[in-house]
Amino acid sequence: MKKKLLFIFFASLGIKIFADDFDDKFTNQKWILEYYNKIVFMHNRDLLLDYIPKYRNQKEVLFQRETLLDECDYWNDDLSFTSVIYLLFDSFEVNNIKQIEKDYFEISIVSGIIDNERYIKNLENGCDWKQSNIEIKTLFFKFDGDYLYIFLNEKNNLLTTYCAYENSEYNSLVKFIQTNTSDISNISLPRHADGSCDYETAATVQQGKRYHASDNLRLRSSSSTAGKPVVTIGKGSTVKVLAAGALKGLFGR
Repeated sequence: MKKKLLFIFFASLGIKIFADDFDDKFTNQKWILEYYNKIVFMHNRDLLLDYIPKYRNQKEVLFQRETLLDECDYWNDDLSFTSVIYLLFDSFEVNNIKQIEKDYFEISIVSGIIDNERYIKNLENGCDWKQSNIEIKTLFFKFDGDYLYIFLNEKNNLLTTYCAYENSEYNSLVKFIQTNTSDISNISLPRHADGSCDYETAATVQQGKRYHASDNLRLRSSSSTAGKPVVTIGKGSTVKVLAAGALKGLFGR
């Protein structure tokens, strides 16, 4: 009986250590959706309306918010042993946290289903779970410097991407969206663990200039890899840059 109790104690202790390591990732910083990087980079709050179309006809309601829509957060109560993950306009009670490797966590969810009602609600707020009636069993959190990649149920099924902003940077971004004039020079765009920044490379592309495609390029209907392919620009073709956006990639590639 004593051995069994000791095993339970050490197992619980191991879970708590993993949870503490995970909890540290959410201390003194905010995790916000990746598309806010583009708003900072382009200094254009109106880009929010491309991602949250619900507010196209009432944009001042969106711009005057005291907080940003949809932050990824983690909350736990040591007394009740209750933990909750907040992401993509929803919350999920945590059953267990296991660290797979450095900065990589497997999180089992007590129960979670994105039914049709929740799907429509989230869709209106700018979040697309791709389909309704999804059963959420496991979430994989992979931290890559200031980037957080979240995978759904399987390690290769990317659900969404968040980026870390310090509290002062977060407050500056909220103020900028509210006023459209506030200084956001104190915001450093997120970097990957290897020190690279997607937006430094993007900044070398100049608006209005013409370039030759060094490879076949797939032009999409939106500035996201989720956009539908419109046409393939052949290698060697001349293209004119109408606007410079951010590079898209995974894990620094």
